[in-house]
Amino acid sequence: MSSSGTYTILYVAVIAVAFYFLLIRPQQMRQRQQRELIAALKPGDRILTASGLFGTVVSITGDKVTVRLAPDVEVEMVLAAVTQIVDKAPGASGPIEPEE
Repeated sequence: MSSSGTYTILYVAVIAVAFYFLLIRPQQMRQRQQRELIAALKPGDRILTASGLFGTVVSITGDKVTVRLAPDVEVEMVLAAVTQIVDKAPGASGPIEPEE
């Protein structure tokens, strides 16, 4: 193998390693964090959605979550739309009662 062939293989290997650490690994970490966030979600938690709405989790059914945005205003959305838990519910174990 010639010297230039060795450098080419080394160059491709360095690019592959850089690609992994700059693109693939951060995406895997974001996916893991999203899975952990969804697993930790409980009724009563105050959340932020991907669309920028704040709400309180009323119930979780399968891959859907019902969120109270205001008194008497509840919406159903996919769990993937939840981007952040703003405030954890203290000891919440079931659906919360409507606010009056």
